[in-house]
Amino acid sequence: CTISPDGVHISVGSKDGKVFFWETLTGKSEAVYSSSSLNTINCVSWNATADCFCSVDKGGVISLWE
Repeated sequence: CTISPDGVHISVGSKDGKVFFWETLTGKSEAVYSSSSLNTINCVSWNATADCFCSVDKGGVISLWE
């Protein structure tokens, strides 16, 4: 899992190719993003301004999310 640079969200990848987001203060689920691949998401990383992130799956596919 990773915390956004602004500290507002926690993100985590899953075995089914999804990336989940929660609000850090409330623990409320904020969003779920699904990749076109069903491979396990191994890594999630935010850009410095927290307006987009990328994920990398088990097959090495990198996805950029805005």
